[in-house]
Amino acid sequence: MKNNLTFGLLILIGSLALTVVACKKDTTTNPTPLPVEKIFNFKIGYNVDGVPLQFDTMMYQNSAGNQFSINKIHYYLSGFKFIAANGNFTSSDTIIYLEAGSGSPNHFQIKGLEFGNYSSISFYIGLDSTSNITGNLPNTVANLNMAWPELMGGGYHFMKFEGNFLNQGTSYGFAMHLGKNPHLVTINIQRSIIIHNPVDSISLNMNINEWFKNPNIYDFNTDGNYSMGSDAAMLKLSQNGTDVFN
Repeated sequence: MKNNLTFGLLILIGSLALTVVACKKDTTTNPTPLPVEKIFNFKIGYNVDGVPLQFDTMMYQNSAGNQFSINKIHYYLSGFKFIAANGNFTSSDTIIYLEAGSGSPNHFQIKGLEFGNYSSISFYIGLDSTSNITGNLPNTVANLNMAWPELMGGGYHFMKFEGNFLNQGTSYGFAMHLGKNPHLVTINIQRSIIIHNPVDSISLNMNINEWFKNPNIYDFNTDGNYSMGSDAAMLKLSQNGTDVFN
């Protein structure tokens, strides 16, 4: 009986020793490193044919000869795609809402991109048909203010660009509003982009006067100073918008 008890104690002590050794081994194992978050930074500046954007100043002139001022530019960017020379790409479903500031740039981030070398970037001004649905975006104040009326098709404004212009010395308001799926603006920028670090960046500039030229001269007096109810006016603006960024 005594021998059996001694043998049992030896087994128990041996088991405890093995457990201690095993525990020590686990604590010395190198932990699995956390994945590096891949973030790409954008900086958006604003000018009017090279003149920095300033609000509420009647200092700008478009290609139609309209003298105008600006007091609001609100818009969405979405559908970001970084494209390599061989056609491979990395994309993001991030939707960015921006309000242009007088004399200051916008900053925002796109996360989750693949590292690599890219030869171009594309994105939308506005929302594609899968996102441009009433109530699809969170009910923030900004998104609610960008809602497009249900009676006019629903969804959201792609852009609200507002200000004033002079006609024979008298000031009138204008509102260049874009919405509805046929007027989605696609931006393609050919530029070498390298995403090799956890945080890389690109700077872009919107030339606001490009909304009024190339390929269409837009004149407030003939094309209308309120675009929202006119598909013809919005078509001109959306076609002109493809090269507003550089």
